[in-house]
Amino acid sequence: CENGFCESPGKCVCNEGYSKETENTCAPICEGGCKNGLCESPGKCSCNEGYSKETENTCAPICEGGCKNGFCESPGTCSCNEGYSKDTENTCAPICEGGCKNGFCESPGTCSCDEGYSKETKNSCAPICEGGCKNGFCESPGKCSCNEGYNKETENSCAAICEGGCKNGFCESPGKCSCNEGYRKETENTCAPICEGGCNNGFCESPGKCSCNKGYSKETENTCTPICEGGCKNGFCEYPGKCSCNEGYKKETENTCAPICEGGCKNGFCESPGTCSCDEGYSKETKNSCAPICEGGCKNGFCESPGKCSCNEGYNKETENSCAAICEGGCKNGFCESPGKCSCNEGYRKETENTCAPICEGGCNNGFCESPGKCSCNKGYSK
Repeated sequence: CENGFCESPGKCVCNEGYSKETENTCAPICEGGCKNGLCESPGKCSCNEGYSKETENTCAPICEGGCKNGFCESPGTCSCNEGYSKDTENTCAPICEGGCKNGFCESPGTCSCDEGYSKETKNSCAPICEGGCKNGFCESPGKCSCNEGYNKETENSCAAICEGGCKNGFCESPGKCSCNEGYRKETENTCAPICEGGCNNGFCESPGKCSCNKGYSKETENTCTPICEGGCKNGFCEYPGKCSCNEGYKKETENTCAPICEGGCKNGFCESPGTCSCDEGYSKETKNSCAPICEGGCKNGFCESPGKCSCNEGYNKETENSCAAICEGGCKNGFCESPGKCSCNEGYRKETENTCAPICEGGCNNGFCESPGKCSCNKGYSK
């Protein structure tokens, strides 16, 4: 009687702590059973091969290396916890539906990002570029790539590309130039400086600053005037090197204009349009004529030139300023009053055209009038 005794012929009785298993066999009793094991002696469980004691009455299967995120289902066989799937023989990895881009599944349904990445969506991580990526995108941690139509400018910035450049401006977006302040669009790729009020006879060199064309000089901030070397007397420089006359003037030389006096200026000069001035030694006679000046006048003559008298016809120079009438044959006892006409002195009377005889009132009996009022006796007579 194994683990018992023969109580009577053919009848086995079990020892204390054992129970009948077969007619001749008693098995030890283990209250609560022996899961994954056998009752070795009363109240003492032993584990089956591949199992180890877990509690007094329980044996758990042994999985060498453990079962990460799972449990040992049977000796050497791991099963995964809920939300995990088999990764290796002894490892279970958490399940994240949709995956974890640039990251890893930290726990069921929860993604964590790789180093250098940050959460973008539940299942996606984006690379981190400190300082951002202007006009571009973060391709990998710390590395920016440019959007289409842009070129790398700095580590964190991309600039728009404008084929042909942007003169006096900047590339605002791919293929589109914008002008700097003080400039305006001239062509697709060029900006021209702005000069408010324009640049007469010049060009706008920089915002608000005019420069003159060749042959011109600055007159005002916005105006250039043509240059005429030597100036333009009584005229204006119409264009470089060419003078034009003011109204009332005419060209005299390349750089000089003279005033116009219709009808000329006799013995004078045209001082201003329509106004004559006299030469030295002359005075104004009419609007367009000047006469010579003879101080003291010219008696019976005319002033031929300044300070020089000439006699009228029938007169002869007597003094610098006087002319006397000419009487051919003279004027005895008289004077030439006018050309060819004698006049008698006082006390005389005309005798012939050129002769005057003295007057003796009452006559001179037997004598002759020698001088006015004085008789002389003829020969052979006495007073």
